[in-house]
Amino acid sequence: MQPQFERLTDDQWKGIKVFLNWQRPRKYDLREIFDAILWITRTGTQWRNLDSSFPHWKIVYYYFETWGKRGIFEQMCHTLNMTERIQLERSTEPSLLLVDSQSVKLSPMIYEDRGIDGNKKINGRKRQILVDVVGRIWKAKVHAAHQHDGVEGIGLLENITEQIPGVKKIMGDKAYRGSFAEAVEMTGLVFETPVRPKGTKGFAVEAKRWVVEETVQNSVSGEKFITFTKNTHESMKGKKKEDFDYQNFEQQAIKAMYEGKSLEQALGPLLKRLVEASLQGEMQSHLESEKASGAPNRRNGKTGKTVRSRFGPLEVETPRDRSGTYEPVLIPKHERRLGNSVEQKILSMYSMGMSYRQIQSHLQELYSVELSEAQLTNITDKILPVVEEWRNRPLESLYAIVWLDAIHYKVRHEGRVVNRAIYCIIGVNMEGKKDVLGLYVSENEGSKFWLQVMTQLQQRGVQDILITCIDNLKGFAEAVETIFPQTEVQLCVVHQIRNSLKYVGSKHQKEFMRDLKQVYQAPDESLARVKLEALKEKWGKLYPVVIESWENNWDRLTRYFQYPAAIRRIIYTTNTVEGFHRQLRKVTKTKSAFTSDNALMKLLFLAIENITEKWTSPLQNWSLTFSQLDIYFRDRIRIHLRQ
Repeated sequence: MQPQFERLTDDQWKGIKVFLNWQRPRKYDLREIFDAILWITRTGTQWRNLDSSFPHWKIVYYYFETWGKRGIFEQMCHTLNMTERIQLERSTEPSLLLVDSQSVKLSPMIYEDRGIDGNKKINGRKRQILVDVVGRIWKAKVHAAHQHDGVEGIGLLENITEQIPGVKKIMGDKAYRGSFAEAVEMTGLVFETPVRPKGTKGFAVEAKRWVVEETVQNSVSGEKFITFTKNTHESMKGKKKEDFDYQNFEQQAIKAMYEGKSLEQALGPLLKRLVEASLQGEMQSHLESEKASGAPNRRNGKTGKTVRSRFGPLEVETPRDRSGTYEPVLIPKHERRLGNSVEQKILSMYSMGMSYRQIQSHLQELYSVELSEAQLTNITDKILPVVEEWRNRPLESLYAIVWLDAIHYKVRHEGRVVNRAIYCIIGVNMEGKKDVLGLYVSENEGSKFWLQVMTQLQQRGVQDILITCIDNLKGFAEAVETIFPQTEVQLCVVHQIRNSLKYVGSKHQKEFMRDLKQVYQAPDESLARVKLEALKEKWGKLYPVVIESWENNWDRLTRYFQYPAAIRRIIYTTNTVEGFHRQLRKVTKTKSAFTSDNALMKLLFLAIENITEKWTSPLQNWSLTFSQLDIYFRDRIRIHLRQ
C-alpha cells in the first residue's frame, strides 16, 4: 500500500525557498528535490527506492547532504513547523516539548556505529526526537542503540533555548530522569515525567505523552504526520474556562476587517489577552518557587508598556512582585519586541550570505515584519563587540599544528573599492581538535604583517607551536621563526607545484609532473634529493627557474620527510585552511564588494560560527598522530602538559 504523502503547498514553499541560492539557473526543480526528501523521511523508504516521479535518488541525496552540512535543511524544517503551527492557530514556537526514543534494526552490511538495545532486543541504532503536542519534530539525534537514552539525549538540549526561545518545559518518561533532567534544569527549563491516571490498571494512555509515541511510529510507518490527537483533547477536558468574551471579540474582529483593517490588526486584542495570561502564569510559577524556598514574596500590581509585534503595537500589562526578583521570560525587561527570536533569525539569514534586501523580503512575506536597512544594520552591529572579544580571546599555550594563509576580498573605502587580505589561522590543539585562532585584516598579504600577527598570537597566550604549514611568501617563514624559534616550518608542497607549473610549457606539463611526483612522493629525503638531481638533469636547461626554486626552498619543503605517514599527510599542504576558505566563499560569493571592514568581519565571524559548530571531533587517527608527535617533541609537550 502506497504511504500517504502530501507535497508542499505554495505557502509552505514560499516560506522556505528564501534559504536557497537562486543566483544561478538549475537543472532540477529545488521544490521537487525538497518534496522528494520529505517523501523519504516521512515514509521511511530507502534512497534507492525513491519514487520515479521525483528526480534520481543520487541527485536528491546530494542536495540533502549539502543542505544538511550547511544547516539549511534544519532551518527549512524549522520554518515549516512554525508555518504549520500558525495554520493550527497556535503560537509559532511550542512551550512544551516531548522527548522519546526508538531503536531501529540495521542490516549487517551497514557498517555504522551500532549496538544492541537490551530492552527491545534490537541490534542497530536509536533515534531520539523532541516533538511538540501537535506532532511536529523540532530536534533529532541518532546514536548506537545500546547507549542510554538519558545520557545521549542531552545532545538534544544544545542551544535549545536559542533555537526554540518559546519552550518552557520538556516531558519525558522515567528513562530521562537523572542526567537528562539535570541538564534540562541547567538550561532554565522544567522537566516533567507524565503521571499515570489514578485508578487505572494495565495499559493506560497518559495525557500528552501518547503524542510523541505516535509521532515516533508515524515517522517510519508511512502514515501522514499527526496534527492533533484524541488524547490531547481529553487531557484538556475539565480545565477552567478562560475569562475572555470570545463572542464579543469575534464581532469586533469582523467589524475591524470591514473597516479595512488587516487580519493582524483585528487579532491584536486576542494576542494581548494571551500574552498577559502567559505573564500571569510566569508570575504564579515564580511566586510558588519563592514560597517553596522560604522567601517571602507576593504580587505588587502591574506595569504597562508598549511592545511591537506582527499584529501591530500592543499595550501589555506586566505583573510585578514585591521583592523585585521576577524576571519575565516571554517579554524580558527592557525588551520592546514580542518574540526576540526575530533578531536571531536575522543573524542566521545574514550568516548565510543573504543581503539586507533579501532579509527584508523574507521577514515581510513570512512574519509581516517591516524593518529598514538601518534597523537591520543596528541588529547585525550588535555582534561587533562579540567579534572583537572573540578575536582577542585567550588561546592555549601549545598547538601541535598551525596552518596560516590569507583570503582576499574587495571592500569599499573612502569612495573607492580596495583589496583586503584576511589572514586566517587554524590550529590543532593537543586533543586533536581544530579551531580558528584568529582573523586579521590588512590591505595586502605581506611578511611584515605576518610578523605582527605572530606577535599578537604570542600576546594572547601561545607560547609554542610544534609545526606550522605556510605558503612560500617571501619572508613568511622568517616571521614565524622570529616569534617562535623552535617551530618547524613546512612550506606547502602543493603551492610549490602550482607555482612550478606556471613556468612549464603546456606540452611538457604531463611529463614534467610524472618526474616531479617521484621527488615529493619519495619515501625519504635522501631519495627525494636523488630524484631532484635527475629532474634537474632532464629539465634544468629548459626550465632553470623552476629547478632553482625547488633547490632554494629544499630545506623547508622537505621537513615532512622526517615524520611518519600520519604526520606527513597533515602537514605537507595547507589544504586544511584552503578548504576552510572555500566554505567561507560559499557564504560571501554573492558579495561583489563589502560596504566596510566591519561588514566583512561580521559576515565572516557568523560564517565561522556555523562552520566550526561541526568541528567537535579530533582529526582522523589523532591518537596515532599524537603518539608520533610525542616521540619527536616530547620535552616541549611535557612542559605544557604540566602547566
